[in-house]
Amino acid sequence: MEPGRCLGIAGPNGAGKSSLLGALAGWLHPTSGEVLLHGHPVHGRVPAEVGFAAQEVSFYPHLSGRHNLELFGRLYDLAGDQLRNRVDALVERFELEDWIEREARTYSGGLARRLHLAIALINEPDLVLLDEPTTGLDPGSRSTLVRVITELLDAGNAVVMVSQVLADLEIVAHRLMVVVEGRAVLEDEMESVMARAG
Repeated sequence: MEPGRCLGIAGPNGAGKSSLLGALAGWLHPTSGEVLLHGHPVHGRVPAEVGFAAQEVSFYPHLSGRHNLELFGRLYDLAGDQLRNRVDALVERFELEDWIEREARTYSGGLARRLHLAIALINEPDLVLLDEPTTGLDPGSRSTLVRVITELLDAGNAVVMVSQVLADLEIVAHRLMVVVEGRAVLEDEMESVMARAG
């Protein structure tokens, strides 16, 4: 992966897409090969340079959205003005201003996914891993997510995004990988894939 580039990953259920993201994040050990981040292996550790948003949303439902962001920020040793500024920037980026002081358990599916993704970015990661990020999103939330991914790429982040929605991958991905039964059966630049497949 190169800075400012997005790899889109598609494939049927059970193909190994989420397992691949787990290996890239450092918490699953691949059966062969290795994952290097900035030239260093990630196996056995979850690097601070990686932001990971799993398929299932995960946060503390009885805390407010703001308190969730602050809690996860503290896990990365953010504090004081640095933490406040980071939380405020994410609240604005994900358009959560009207909801951020409410308990997360009151969030709709789309709002919950936006908070989940904001938490994944609290550490300002170099590499962002997104597993089915548009699942269950209404058109407005989906548009917000696509905008955020585009901003991340413009800022030089690398993004790996798993999605069954090829239309989303067409918008944000520079390269497409199709995984079937644990193997990449296709990997090519998105423009080439689109030119061949329409």
